[in-house]
Amino acid sequence: APVTEPLVRTRELLTGQVAPPQFGQPGAGAGHDSFWAVGGTLHSEQPFENAYLTLVERGLRVAVQPEGTFTIGQLRAGDYTVEITAEGLEPRRHKISVPSESYDFEM
Repeated sequence: APVTEPLVRTRELLTGQVAPPQFGQPGAGAGHDSFWAVGGTLHSEQPFENAYLTLVERGLRVAVQPEGTFTIGQLRAGDYTVEITAEGLEPRRHKISVPSESYDFEM
């Protein structure tokens, strides 16, 4: 059967200064920032159009693709609220944690 869902759901990006090894430990003392990109799928028994997912805490709005997939980038690890809106459907809010095993939602 063909693969119909994204193969990568989360991705971590580390940024920052790389410090030389200290006392035999590679990267000891190096500070870095960690960012995540997450992706998922909206599922609905009713067809939907013009769907958007809003990350409430940041006011970031991303479009949902016609097949229901979405990606949100540059997130730090933590808890967030997402609001999903689409024509013809009531808005819904969901709590998510980054990182997590799944970012799929039912509408």
